[in-house]
Amino acid sequence: MTKPEPEPVITLSQITNQGTRFVAVSKFEICAGEHWGVIGGNGSGKSTFAAMLEGKVNLSADQRETSCDQVLTVSFEAEQALLEREIYEDDSEFMDKVDH
Repeated sequence: MTKPEPEPVITLSQITNQGTRFVAVSKFEICAGEHWGVIGGNGSGKSTFAAMLEGKVNLSADQRETSCDQVLTVSFEAEQALLEREIYEDDSEFMDKVDH
């Protein structure tokens, strides 16, 4: 018995250009249980691609399909900002210094 193909939870397709960054996507799918990492140099379109996944870029229903109520992305920049905020707001209960 063959295992059924997982259903995509988000699909991007037939995207040729978005805003000031050139991002071409013929077809990209994320299925349930998958985890993806997007890497590239500065200005390569990673943030634009993430914005397309999150629905922050105006795409037609044919270009972006999802079964999710909300799509969120994680970035090194966002993680660094969270870490810096946590360090700034740290109120250690055990020492009179920041817990690392």
